[in-house]
Amino acid sequence: THSEFPTILQADSTVTDSIQNSFHLNGYNATLQFIEQRMENWQGTLGIWTDLENLTMGGPQPLGPNSFTTGLAGYALEEYLAGDNTRIQGAIRYDYNHISTFDAPNSAVPAFTNFNESRTSNAITGSLGIVQKLTSEISGSLSIGRSFRAPTMQELFAVGPDDASASVMVGDSNLVPETSLGIDMSVTARFSKFTLSFSPFVNFINNYIYSYDTRVLDTTYGSGYNYRDFAQTTARLYGAELSVTSQLSDHIALTASSDYVNAEDTKR
Repeated sequence: THSEFPTILQADSTVTDSIQNSFHLNGYNATLQFIEQRMENWQGTLGIWTDLENLTMGGPQPLGPNSFTTGLAGYALEEYLAGDNTRIQGAIRYDYNHISTFDAPNSAVPAFTNFNESRTSNAITGSLGIVQKLTSEISGSLSIGRSFRAPTMQELFAVGPDDASASVMVGDSNLVPETSLGIDMSVTARFSKFTLSFSPFVNFINNYIYSYDTRVLDTTYGSGYNYRDFAQTTARLYGAELSVTSQLSDHIALTASSDYVNAEDTKR
């Protein structure tokens, strides 16, 4: 259960509740997994996942309609022991996502009192990878996978002032799910008192969903904010993470890590 009531800092430094909007979310999720016992060189997991979200918007200027989101998925992961030092891993998953809005008779926004829209998205995703022990201290992995993300209610149907982002959010009901192809690898060296891990990656995303400041001042709600719209493009992200851990004593370890990400809109 999650509720938010945005606040406003007054000139005298007191904090009061915002008169713009609020929301209340009830979420329910569950996972059921079946672990396969190893049969010769095979071992895996079968699973079912569900996530249900009931979102109610309130306030004189709610950010969007009331909605109910259903997420369901089934997945399978298999690992094959190809040799003493080699493991091959594969996974497949099916996702179903459904967003439905429902009437809000008491809403202060006339458009939301009888607002009935729905969106359904589904996808098959998967991954394939290999884990290789190179020496007694060093191991490496390489994997490639396809992922999926459905647009949220806010990205689709939001319309109104959002105090948290200091903008007037404007959703786009024509948004479609994101899909991406990711490639990542990792090299890990483990010694008696020292561990080093280096993990580079690249991710290509189709229909990447983002929001941007239109630089147009709100003339409808009197919020004093700019309109912020949602749009889609193609994107490429690459980067790497480096982590080093030193075991200083039996009970104390020191870890240092650093990461780098470069993101680019490849549609422009």
